[in-house]
Amino acid sequence: MSFHCVPSDVDPPKIQCPPSRTKVAEPGKLTAMVSWGSPLVKDTADGAITRVLRRGPEPGSEFPEGEHIIRYTAYDRAYNRASCKFVIKVQVKRCPVLTPPLHGYITCSGAGNNYGSNCEYHCEGSYERQGPALRVCQFSGQWAGTPATCTRKYSTQSLVSSGVSIYLGGAHGASCGLDQRHVVVVELVGEEPREVGRVQSQQLSVDLIEQL
Repeated sequence: MSFHCVPSDVDPPKIQCPPSRTKVAEPGKLTAMVSWGSPLVKDTADGAITRVLRRGPEPGSEFPEGEHIIRYTAYDRAYNRASCKFVIKVQVKRCPVLTPPLHGYITCSGAGNNYGSNCEYHCEGSYERQGPALRVCQFSGQWAGTPATCTRKYSTQSLVSSGVSIYLGGAHGASCGLDQRHVVVVELVGEEPREVGRVQSQQLSVDLIEQL
């Protein structure tokens, strides 16, 4: 009687994962969508692979900032297994945090200073903006445009409503119908918030001073 010896399959399959990769978060977001192909799997005995399991999000998922490990494990018919892994790294490009202007504030989209964020300058009620209203965080990590400032508004309407006649500028010619003697000088003395204003002998109210 002869015996035919059949060797058992003890060799694990071969598996190769996709390469690791780095992605930059999309404009205005703190995440990136990452896709990849299936791992390459082969059994050295009979070529039969029964299943391949993934540990981690599926391809095409949104990944937050940081490093993420994706693992695959392959099994053959003899229940031998082999595993591989690769790393997905998501970076968020950021610009320096903007400083609000004196007498103003800033509102931003997104996280405020990440790539693609829009930041808009605003001024308090008695101040007006000088410079661009909007700045955008660029891929380079720098803000587009220049900082805006807030300067005090000059309201002739408020002065007139308080009984003060104001003529802007210096003396005009006779064709303008104005005489230099009619130009009224408004004086602001001191520093905020203790400014004192007067027109000749008439002292101005605090609300009126705030609008000068």
